[in-house]
Amino acid sequence: MLEPFHGADYQTHQLHKLLKVEGRGRYENARVFRAVAQQLGISLLELSEVLHERNGSPHGYWTVAANEPTWESMRRGGHASLGWPNVGSLADLTYDKTSREALRQRVGATYPSDASKSIAKQLLDWATLAGERDLVAVVVGSMVRAVGRIVGSYSFEPEDVARPHHRAVEWLAVGDWALPETEGSVGDLCPVRKTPNILRLEASLLEGNGERPAAVPVDPPVVPVLTPLTGTVARIQAVLLRKRQVILHGPPGTGKTYWAERAVEELVARGWFGVDAASLGPERRMELVSAGAVELCSFHPAYGYEDFLEGYRPYEHNGALVFELRPGVFKRLCARARAAPTKPFYLVIDEINRGDIPRIFGELLTVLESVTSAGDRSPSPSAASRSPYPTTSSCWGR
Repeated sequence: MLEPFHGADYQTHQLHKLLKVEGRGRYENARVFRAVAQQLGISLLELSEVLHERNGSPHGYWTVAANEPTWESMRRGGHASLGWPNVGSLADLTYDKTSREALRQRVGATYPSDASKSIAKQLLDWATLAGERDLVAVVVGSMVRAVGRIVGSYSFEPEDVARPHHRAVEWLAVGDWALPETEGSVGDLCPVRKTPNILRLEASLLEGNGERPAAVPVDPPVVPVLTPLTGTVARIQAVLLRKRQVILHGPPGTGKTYWAERAVEELVARGWFGVDAASLGPERRMELVSAGAVELCSFHPAYGYEDFLEGYRPYEHNGALVFELRPGVFKRLCARARAAPTKPFYLVIDEINRGDIPRIFGELLTVLESVTSAGDRSPSPSAASRSPYPTTSSCWGR
């Protein structure tokens, strides 16, 4: 069953509220909702009801530039505001072409400059497009000072001589941090559209503001929210979530092994300790090595089923040659994963196209495909490779 969010904007909204990066299409995204429902032990329909009750419908994200005194005034007054007071009230405007042209003329008459079109757009967006429930972040210099939710319609407050264009805001989180990426728009009011920035704004709401009333019991320490993965590593993660295996291919020297190992290092750090790879200390790295969380192997023409899954190996005992059934790299990894069902384990296969795949995998070609299709949560490895063009590599991961 697909997830019950049929609109792309609604689906993306719910993923952002879960601090998840949206995939390339509904099928990738559906895997995330399915995994959440499984973790909670509820159906997808029940999950949709919970998420709708918790997160509501989609809304917008904005940044408002200010200086330190202006931010303090906003915080005390429970509002966010824009300048250009001589333009007058915008309460009579609507979000349409007629209002846009009329406002541009008013701005040009009171603030003649090359930026009059940009100023008019910011004011019109603030008065008519920004809606209640939108999140707004106040930016002082390059740092976000607070994130709040718009809770009122536009109002013109002439007593605020410098910035009379107000929107009532409930401040939800006060902090001092920078957005991960620079948005394309420039001005006192900017829409936030880039996914890493949206996720950071949402994460700040979970971190809180440290200004809770004394009557409220002290909350337990908040676990730091990880920065969402981006780029190639995020794409590898998305494919693993959906298919539980990923294939990296291309000419030599294009970084297939590099990206495979980097992705596995990042994913295993997050899966085992809830931190990014850069935060792993020597003790935790040794724990991953001793636990065998990551296995690496390289295929070649002589590599066989007995190396990969299991096979009889000869050894000498009391002068006689004895054959013993021994597990291969894949079976050993599965045994370790079975002993730690809540932890992820990964297998990186280098030069996969140099091996005889049917001979090495045997019946696993059918079994692994069946497990992947059924969405079984049993332990299974992740693989990626590097080899001469054309290269293919296969990946299974829980």
